[in-house]
Amino acid sequence: MAKVALYHPWIYLKGGAERFIYEVITSSRHEWKIITNHFDKENTFDEFSTLDVIEINRVSVRRNFFSSGIGALKILTQRLPLEDVDVLLISSEGLGDLVGLRNNAKPIMAYCHTPLKVVHDEQTKERWMETHGEISRFLFKFFTGIFNIVDRHAWKRFDKVLCNSKEVQRRIFNAGLYKGKSKVIHPGVSSKFFNEYLPNTSEKYFLIAGRIMWTKNIELGIKAFIHSNLSIKGYKLKIAGMVDEKSGSYLEFLKRISEGEEEIDFVINPSDKELLQLYQNSVAILFTPPNEDFGIAVVEGMAVGKVVIATARGGPVEILENGETGILCKDTPEEFAIAMNMVVEDKELSRKISLQAKVAAEKYSWKHCVAQIDAEIDTLL
Repeated sequence: MAKVALYHPWIYLKGGAERFIYEVITSSRHEWKIITNHFDKENTFDEFSTLDVIEINRVSVRRNFFSSGIGALKILTQRLPLEDVDVLLISSEGLGDLVGLRNNAKPIMAYCHTPLKVVHDEQTKERWMETHGEISRFLFKFFTGIFNIVDRHAWKRFDKVLCNSKEVQRRIFNAGLYKGKSKVIHPGVSSKFFNEYLPNTSEKYFLIAGRIMWTKNIELGIKAFIHSNLSIKGYKLKIAGMVDEKSGSYLEFLKRISEGEEEIDFVINPSDKELLQLYQNSVAILFTPPNEDFGIAVVEGMAVGKVVIATARGGPVEILENGETGILCKDTPEEFAIAMNMVVEDKELSRKISLQAKVAAEKYSWKHCVAQIDAEIDTLL
């Protein structure tokens, strides 16, 4: 059994990275300690209150040039308390990669949720550029140019790289970040989505679940619902997820474009139990990000036996088989609206997809994911 330090720059939300950290720490056969630069136990999963989380050199989670620059500098220059560990696992989603530059005395393994998305995902970068002015675009190009140089040096320190999807693996390859052979290990889905399954339960609403932030392109779901005219038949759209400080303005934007649409409801910061019930009682799940890294909400929707309508790009393409375990379509309101109406009108197709989706979701288990990570750690000892 090895002692492993897991570093993630910030643990403050109920997101996929936080769920990954908790499941690995509590299911692994190795001994772990968690190190972060920002821990907010009030807003992340309740289970973290039972874990020993070490916070050092606190950084801001705001996403502006100044805060991100200061945070990157702290992460780049800090020394982690690694004297008593055998391996460092970096939970990588951008700035956290930089910690490898000064902390490479022990073998380093990275589990990459995505390289810095606004830099290495073309759809995200394009959307960011479209919504910012000339000065911001100039600063973006300047700072990301510097970041890319430093980041490539950091990736050279990694002895092993694991990816949460083929899409993330592709981004790493295209960016030339890692010259070795990376391996894809998909994350799992909580067993409660299977164990508390309620068959044949649905109310007349579509659900968008997950973090409410600009990269999720939730406006697509709102426009698709309006375009579908399903409100005439009594259907609603519910948008449920966590909103952190930096995403408050995006939430206000979503509410503005929903103004006058009484059938669109926002459920902000639902508890885990509330979110599970929203999944279980929905007629279908809408998954709108333009190019998601993996898409844990897709698997969660499948696990409760719901039809998932998702953008035909990124992680969902790996997870869903179109027309069999879900519906993949172009990221336009018109295409999503067609799929939504099909779910409502073709009961036989919806039932077939729901049943097959639940079976397909069973391969995404945390037990399998963590066992693979443990085995990869063994190779570094």
